[in-house]
Amino acid sequence: MIGKEEYMEIEILKKQGKSIREISRVTGLSRNTIRKYLRSAADPKYRQRDKRPGKLDPFKAFIEDRVKAALPHRLPATVLTREIRSLGFEGSERLVRLFLALPVPVQEPEPVVRFETEPGTQMQADWCELRKGKNPLYAFVTTLGFSRSRG
Repeated sequence: MIGKEEYMEIEILKKQGKSIREISRVTGLSRNTIRKYLRSAADPKYRQRDKRPGKLDPFKAFIEDRVKAALPHRLPATVLTREIRSLGFEGSERLVRLFLALPVPVQEPEPVVRFETEPGTQMQADWCELRKGKNPLYAFVTTLGFSRSRG
């Protein structure tokens, strides 16, 4: 397989009127290779290879089920490796660790329940120091627990 540059050089030399034998001498490619690329209409491209199955592929469904069952806790890769080795896994713990590094599905947080009080029953106070040094600046903020209007 030749690169795009070599392919373009063959095309340019052919347009200049050079023979296949002369192009072969200039580029260092065989005459059959020159003929092949001159006859083809498309640029040279590598074929897409078929994806080969990995050692972990048969066990991925099992690992995903175990991880989902253990949520919100995370299972260590050592534990999962030990479990799938008993099922016939022959790969390394590193493969399991890399697979577990993929994003974990996040559970929905529990809804926030507001704590409501009657008017005049509760107040929240906040205190902070905004500036330190010789002339410090302090802030004191109070908010009544029932300060929203109802519609």
